Amino acid sequence: MGIDNATYQLIANARQFDVIVSPNMFGDVLADCGALLLGSRGMSFSGNFSAKGYAVYQTGHGAAHDIAGADVANPIGQINSLSMLLRESFAWPEAAKALETAVTTTLAQGYPPLMIPRVVGTRELGHRIGVTLAEQHRWCDAIREFLRFTFRPGNKFA
Repeated sequence: MGIDNATYQLIANARQFDVIVSPNMFGDVLADCGALLLGSRGMSFSGNFSAKGYAVYQTGHGAAHDIAGADVANPIGQINSLSMLLRESFAWPEAAKALETAVTTTLAQGYPPLMIPRVVGTRELGHRIGVTLAEQHRWCDAIREFLRFTFRPGNKFA
């Protein structure tokens, strides 16, 4: 499928896709299109995977230098990037699901994605998601211990 048809299909019927695999340049175009469908670039995230299995996880909105430090960015894309990293690179679907559930639960408490910067700031929303995660799961301590173990000196990830 070419980039023009893929963009059309994404807009016309996004639910037909679970995952889209494409070269980086086309992936950037499709990710921006998908972010538009989400209603907020701060909600989008992606993973770039090499043939050797290395991966980079990122939000779909770029660096956003114009709002850096202003406490108005939507942190959910970055949090979902972490969830994808836990699932795909660390093979820890339980932690990924716990993080996703914390985001969903927090949003259900009355934080519509388009209004997040106006209702609560970046730090406050991140804090509320963290509190929800801690209340629903003991994963906060487990993730901290996992990362401490994984990134210890001498480990291949360190």
